[in-house]
Amino acid sequence: MYYHTDSLPNRYIQASDNQYLWFSGTSYLGMGHNATLRQNLMDGIARYGTSWGSSRNNTIQLDIFDEAEYALAQFTEAPACLTASSGMMAGQIVMRYLENLPMYSSSFSIGQTIQYFYAPKVHPAVWGRGYEPSSLTHQQWSEKIVEAVQRTNASEIIIATDSVGSPFVESFDFEWLTKLPKNKNITVVVDDSHGLGVFGENGKGVFAKLFAKKPDNVRLIVVASLNKAMAISAGVILSDFDTIVNIRSTPFFSGSSPAMPASLYAYVHSQEEYVKSHQKLMENIVYFNEISPKNNEFFNSIPQYPAFCTYQDGLHDYLKKNDVMTACFSYPTAQDKPVTRLVVSALHEKSDLETLGGLLDKY
Repeated sequence: MYYHTDSLPNRYIQASDNQYLWFSGTSYLGMGHNATLRQNLMDGIARYGTSWGSSRNNTIQLDIFDEAEYALAQFTEAPACLTASSGMMAGQIVMRYLENLPMYSSSFSIGQTIQYFYAPKVHPAVWGRGYEPSSLTHQQWSEKIVEAVQRTNASEIIIATDSVGSPFVESFDFEWLTKLPKNKNITVVVDDSHGLGVFGENGKGVFAKLFAKKPDNVRLIVVASLNKAMAISAGVILSDFDTIVNIRSTPFFSGSSPAMPASLYAYVHSQEEYVKSHQKLMENIVYFNEISPKNNEFFNSIPQYPAFCTYQDGLHDYLKKNDVMTACFSYPTAQDKPVTRLVVSALHEKSDLETLGGLLDKY
């Protein structure tokens, strides 16, 4: 069932003529309501307008793109970075680049092949050629992926996965990354849309952690939406310098519309606000877990992560009757059992968490 609103949810949402405490969505840091970010966005619009109607590879280069990409690379500890108009576009730019690797590799010759391995329920942003959904659990897939890579005779191997399960929360083990064969050309693509802004120190995401794990022969590319925790209408691509240079030269990147310059300006000038919001988010998660220990009986959750999920029937309707709104929907197809997804954000006050915790204990 859908509920309509004409305003951006914060702690509350006005929907279908009623006001609810809002505990869902993907605005984990609540930055859409951050006064500094909003003012910086308006300043950015005053300076750059509402869009940059040009290719990133055109004659005139707008400096804010380089400034934002440098700032994002520094924040995530990635060697280099590119931005795109969305997380979906960032992922598809990467997958188009990878399916045309022969154009960018002097060692690639006629007859050589590319083989893809897709993790279960991987986001469509990183679907490439020959995608087929996996029937395995992510744990089963993790246990089999190294052997599968060892068996293939393909010249180039592409592995695509998310950094964390969504909408049903699941922690993914990346130890398989350390065990990949060292005599093959391997690219690992990770969608960190639900991790960037949350995971790691100050929310820097998974790039640095995974980069430290991988063998030298493995190329790591991380893509993410900045429109979730970061509240910026853009996507990001993180990788080594040579890979980013090659991706930038592709027709798919050159021909795509770039991110809104004003949004990138707002990000560059609001970085301290992200740190503060991340700290508040972590405090809220800890407090919520402290006051509602019974959550572990039916919620699937991850330590220091703001989303809590369950397939238990009735919880969404019970909370709604008590003026608390969560998300409840079928995923990945309309035929799947509905997931109730509850999200604690940096906007919530202790009283909000106490209200929710009390209702959950009663339930």
